[in-house]
Amino acid sequence: MSDTSAERTLNTVRLVGFSQRDGELLRLFLRRPPGSGMTLQVVDDADADLLIANMAQPEAGAAVAARNQPGKTIGLVGQFSSDAAFYQVQQNSQLLYSLAQAINRIREGWYPPHLSQQVGDAMQLNVPTGAAEFAQSDEVEPSADGAPSPASEAGVTPAAEPTLAPAAPSQSPTSANTVNALPWQRSLTILVVDDSNFSRVAIRDALGKVGFSVETAHDGEEGLRMATLKHYDVALVDFEMPGMKGPELIRKLRTLGANTPQLLIMLTSRTGAVDRLRAKIAGCDAYLTKPTKMSEFVAVLTQFATQGRLKRN
Repeated sequence: MSDTSAERTLNTVRLVGFSQRDGELLRLFLRRPPGSGMTLQVVDDADADLLIANMAQPEAGAAVAARNQPGKTIGLVGQFSSDAAFYQVQQNSQLLYSLAQAINRIREGWYPPHLSQQVGDAMQLNVPTGAAEFAQSDEVEPSADGAPSPASEAGVTPAAEPTLAPAAPSQSPTSANTVNALPWQRSLTILVVDDSNFSRVAIRDALGKVGFSVETAHDGEEGLRMATLKHYDVALVDFEMPGMKGPELIRKLRTLGANTPQLLIMLTSRTGAVDRLRAKIAGCDAYLTKPTKMSEFVAVLTQFATQGRLKRN
């Protein structure tokens, strides 16, 4: 772990486990990954600055295991592993968006959680789909969940305070100002509904470190079932999920009467005006985009508490 600079130099990349066609497509993409401000040259060199491996192939696992740069490896995975020693990107419709974010996170100094000596100081709720960084930062970010334009949304917000999303581990200590801004609101119960495991874990851990009581659901159906059985003060809902989408879940939560959460907040990487309108029509109280800083989340709670729409338990 000698590479501790704030920004790493990434010039060359090695691809392992890809077909010739997929390799050519990635080669074109890596000439200028969206939001990176750099060009990556694809080389067949074990000592390349960055390794991108298709973990569905045996040779990819062997290449990752043999690599001596643990913080500069990206594995494309079918599902996330809780203890992976590399940055994970899920192979789904948001792969290129998540891959661009992964490159930016690694350039900014990301390390796997178990290798980061300061992971305990980070409070982040943001993880794009396929990013294992969420639990490490000060942002509320999750998974890339359907961003319409990878080129326009792949930029990374520098971590400066606790966040609610999957993002790269933050190297700065927990913000005392953010914690002090939470009076009685820390007794609130929060339901997080997100199909990305890393997003759920990162958001849960970030909110838990501040003092909230947090429970998670992996899709809309489970979230609705949990809300039917128990009253939550706040629901943080992802937009793009398999089966029941975020707006539909919010509409159904609105019909639960006494069990409807006091606040229904959309937490997503979607930034389009149409998406915001759909959420508003569904009954969303607030719309937060990933990555979201903890201070922004607290500001929403404070605003609604001042208006009398968020009350003590």
